Amino acid sequence: MFRRPPSMPTSDKLTLGEKLCYGCGDFACLLCWQTLRVFLPILYIDVFGIPAGAAGAGILFSRLLDGAVDPAVGIVITDGEHGSSAYSAGSAVMVPGFAVTAVDTTGCGDEFLAGLLHQVLRLRGDPGRLSRETLVAVCRYANAVGALNSLKHGASAAMPTGDEVKQFLASREGG
Repeated sequence: MFRRPPSMPTSDKLTLGEKLCYGCGDFACLLCWQTLRVFLPILYIDVFGIPAGAAGAGILFSRLLDGAVDPAVGIVITDGEHGSSAYSAGSAVMVPGFAVTAVDTTGCGDEFLAGLLHQVLRLRGDPGRLSRETLVAVCRYANAVGALNSLKHGASAAMPTGDEVKQFLASREGG
């Protein structure tokens, strides 16, 4: 369970300022992606000289492939202090988070993903075919990486080492 530091307000409602900041951040992100989406066909057609029909078919194929591959490879959903859920090869698991007193949550999601990828690559197997037990172990490791990241200020400076993650998991065995 996530414990709020004393400096954090206890209300779960976002203030107007927080809503505006999240909205501006989301707008900036969407603006970048939509701009890329608009100019990608121009790049293919005008710069690379690919015929318009072929460029459109290529973009359509990549989107269809992406939509088909994601569920086949597996899906991971993070839920902050509540942990994560993962779906792979017919297995669905919910892995609880770790109770820590967070100092700064900047980068926790990124660190979670780094821990997840580290474990999947370490297995050198097909991520879409992980057993239920392996899936739980991978998500538990990633949850630990995210939790450890929240114990220090900043994102890069808070990255835990592999030894720190192993020690953290060993101290929370069975938890």
